[in-house]
Amino acid sequence: MILLMATASLFGAYVSSAIIDSMEIGTNLLPAELFESITEILYILFSYKRSEYILVKLYKNNFKSIKAFIFISLIVVMLVPIPGAVALIYPQAIGTRALSLASKSTVIASGAVILLFDTFFCVSFIRYLRITSLEEEGDPRFRIIGKYGVMACIFGYAAFAVYLSSIYATPKILSRMIEDCARAIFLFVLGTLIAMKVALNNRAMKDNLSRTSATKK
Repeated sequence: MILLMATASLFGAYVSSAIIDSMEIGTNLLPAELFESITEILYILFSYKRSEYILVKLYKNNFKSIKAFIFISLIVVMLVPIPGAVALIYPQAIGTRALSLASKSTVIASGAVILLFDTFFCVSFIRYLRITSLEEEGDPRFRIIGKYGVMACIFGYAAFAVYLSSIYATPKILSRMIEDCARAIFLFVLGTLIAMKVALNNRAMKDNLSRTSATKK
């Protein structure tokens, strides 16, 4: 459900950005920024929920700090639409240096948090895969989460790098095109996570069939 909501939200960012461009509303991208913020929030929540077991296993003594980091990440991501909301309420602020700086700062801060988030999870997944490769009793479900998690993080790095370049790109139409490319790459992140869910479901079905066969014997 969370992944479907994230995909729908990312699609909403595409549509709202296209509508704003066609109507020439100006520099206010509040709808697109709001949808993007929601997408990133859902991405963080899903990644944390799916990886909680791995994180507890690896960082049992520091798990409270990890939860605090997740909470701070969510707060930072929520800040992204605020400059757009200010511009909507106070149109005279559009084009001012302060608002432009606030807008760029929140986007960069959000991107940096997502980058740290992906890096932390990527390192954690690799650590877990190395540990379980030496343990025959390692749960195959969490190996699946680890492998797909690493792939999702790699796509996340690419999306962040492309999106960051859009902030300084000129003219504005080029900046919007680069933003669309970043969103397209993030679709691969969500697609990887969906593929992970499919793999987990297939594994669960396989385990259920094995148990059923063992019971009949």
